[in-house]
Amino acid sequence: MMLSGILQQMDYFRSQARILVCDDEPINAEVIKGVLEGIFKVDVVYSGEEVLEYCEKFTPDLIILDILMHGQNGMDTCQQLKKDPSLRHIPVIFVTSLNSGFDEIRCWDVGCVDFISKPINAPTLINRVRTHVDHKLKTDELTRLTCVDNLTSCYNRHYLSDLMPRLIRQARRDKHPLSVAMIDIDWFKRYNDTYGHLKGDQCLTQIANLLKDSLYRPTDTLIRFGGEEFLALLPSTSLISAEIICQRMLERVASTAIDHQSSPLKHITLSIGACTITPESEVKMESLIQLADERLYQAKQAGRNQLSLLECRSSIRC
Repeated sequence: MMLSGILQQMDYFRSQARILVCDDEPINAEVIKGVLEGIFKVDVVYSGEEVLEYCEKFTPDLIILDILMHGQNGMDTCQQLKKDPSLRHIPVIFVTSLNSGFDEIRCWDVGCVDFISKPINAPTLINRVRTHVDHKLKTDELTRLTCVDNLTSCYNRHYLSDLMPRLIRQARRDKHPLSVAMIDIDWFKRYNDTYGHLKGDQCLTQIANLLKDSLYRPTDTLIRFGGEEFLALLPSTSLISAEIICQRMLERVASTAIDHQSSPLKHITLSIGACTITPESEVKMESLIQLADERLYQAKQAGRNQLSLLECRSSIRC
């Protein structure tokens, strides 16, 4: 890509960056929003508690946080953010009128990346925010590359360990169901033995693309779980909706009719085990994946090329 293209791409991603501004004085928050709006997407909240609530649902690219606020102050809020593995990467800029070296040391200790002094100087604010957003976007891209499976371009299990706890928290907070589907390519070892590993890799890539094409919402995520297994994460998805999505996967792969002479049906098929947790459920990530895996086992035991479903409504093992 030529330099001009790279710069245009960076400008686009920067324009899509979301900045969260927090100040318990609405006029101060609106001043900062007015300076940054048009360059970035800007949301405003008015307390430390609201920052934490916002970050459970959305992930801003940078937070501008006033230090002195009623209730939970900026330092305590920042400290809580940095304790959460899924949020600690978000850069925090403190807004302060304090000149005490001791207070600055405390701010660095809790994890801020920069300071902006009151009264706000617009060019300084814009340039500091742009610098930290650009750095985060580059870091995010490097992280994304480490979280993507090289063969299929699906996310890998490293990404799963970061994403899934957030989805479970979000489901409980919003009182929405969360569904996961464990997907396995039937008789894939036989496929590799018959056609060779190069054709096997091509088959995996084709199946991954068919599965991704079956997920219509941007919030749905496909993970390559390992070997010929994939995991679909389906937030805000009931058992009935999960069944529709999984049936679409089965039908899309079956209708493509990828040749597999070592399979009883002579073409590639899938087995899927899906599990839905309702908001009152207290099932943890590992248990949810295990439940979906058990459903997958049931689908295979019943003859493969089918779906097995489970809904879990409580903390009691389903």
